[in-house]
Amino acid sequence: MIRVLIIDDEPAWSETLCDLVEELGFLAFTASRLEEGVHLTNAPDSIDIVLLDVMLPDGSGLDAIQTLKASSSSPEIIIITGKSSEEAARLALEHQAWDYITKGASLGGIRLSLMRAVDYRRKKRSEAQYRQTATFDRGGIVGKDSGLIRALDLAAKAAPTDLPVLITGETGTGKELMSRALHANSLRGDKPFIVVDCASLPSSLMESELFGHAKGAFTGADMAKDGLVYMAHGGTLFLDEVGELPHHVQQKFLRLLHVKRYRPVGAASERDVDFRLVAATNRNLEAMVEEGVFRKDLLYRIKAMAIDLPPLRTRGEDIRLLAQSFAREWSQQHPNRAKECSEEFLKTLEAYDWPGNVRELRNVMGTALALATESEVLFPIHLPAHVRIHSVDTEKTAEKEEGSKRPPSWRSYREKELGDIEYQYFSNLLVYTSYDKHLAMEIADISRAQFYRMLKKCGLA
Repeated sequence: MIRVLIIDDEPAWSETLCDLVEELGFLAFTASRLEEGVHLTNAPDSIDIVLLDVMLPDGSGLDAIQTLKASSSSPEIIIITGKSSEEAARLALEHQAWDYITKGASLGGIRLSLMRAVDYRRKKRSEAQYRQTATFDRGGIVGKDSGLIRALDLAAKAAPTDLPVLITGETGTGKELMSRALHANSLRGDKPFIVVDCASLPSSLMESELFGHAKGAFTGADMAKDGLVYMAHGGTLFLDEVGELPHHVQQKFLRLLHVKRYRPVGAASERDVDFRLVAATNRNLEAMVEEGVFRKDLLYRIKAMAIDLPPLRTRGEDIRLLAQSFAREWSQQHPNRAKECSEEFLKTLEAYDWPGNVRELRNVMGTALALATESEVLFPIHLPAHVRIHSVDTEKTAEKEEGSKRPPSWRSYREKELGDIEYQYFSNLLVYTSYDKHLAMEIADISRAQFYRMLKKCGLA
């Protein structure tokens, strides 16, 4: 949520600005003195925009601009002045303020100035977030969609901790790739990374495969065997499709996560083990809990931190970036058969909705690259028929709808933007407090009911 600080000693004017800020859906704070305003900008809850009066009881607002900018949040400054527009503009530019507004100006003009500053602030924050994730070794994860960057940002924060992480997303969105990136960037990166495909293990063998067994534990157990859990000792255990764990195994695994100790099948004694858990699923575990097929206490254990991967159809230009990346991979592996993507080829890919997500795109690219034996450039003709047909159908639909396109309503646009901001705030807050919800509630300064309502709304409950 954007936080706006109004530093002005005229109560009526300050109240007017406060109402305007809250009408736009932002949080408003007020201060009547410079000293109080500087203190608020240095508080743990950062300030994004400062509406700063030039004349204040304890000094000139202009003289305080650099001090305010030097605070931890480095807010954008909009000067409030009673002087002429020309003089105000000169003062604003000289003191490196974002903009200026004059007292008595129309609310529309003030609103426009504030929204421009907010838009700039969000873009700057997004770029800073992108630079932060740039230090995170993506391990082959390609894209710059905001949803993907948000997932990478959470992964970068989770990696150096030992918190269990649950990665969710549709089939083919890259959950295992993200789990490997988490492991590679963790303090356990040089230790084992063990994959358990819960969907492919028969229920009757899963307990033995996970926990191992003693010699003679059952017919055919001619020798003792270490399970996958013990193989992950010191490293990371990745439970893919964790929703497929049978109920009796869920109980045993819950205890393992609690005491870091387990008993192999048929063994007389327990073994200690130390691993970091990363789980993944394309199923709705909350719904499975309601149905009684997945343990609620286990869900809480594995979901200390949640990372949701967006489907490829919502990632815009990432389709293009991924296709070009796959083509480069091919060219490096087959230097004598290097390929490039034509614009028509890329547009056809972008028109398809990719129900199989990145995995399907990789397979389609593999087919196209293999088929284009006589061409150094990929064209739509090299694509499977169903991809090309979908592109034609989409084009016809787009032509029909061309005349009816219009911007979204202010309400829907505002709700979407607020949703992104709320998610960013509460996900960062939970990471900052190491998921201590009582501390997070205290910092957020909202009621318990509102706090849990926001967590549920943001998918962080």
